[in-house]
Amino acid sequence: MTLPPHVKNDIFDIPAESLWRLTAKDVQGFASTYVAATAAILIFII
Repeated sequence: MTLPPHVKNDIFDIPAESLWRLTAKDVQGFASTYVAATAAILIFII
């Protein structure tokens, strides 16, 4: 069973390796979340 042509036009062939690539935006998001969570925990402790 195949998809209709109007549905297949929106599908892009993206290699799986590019989906798992770590970008600077990912690192920045993780760092800001880590700092915010650490600050919140320290505020609750103090």
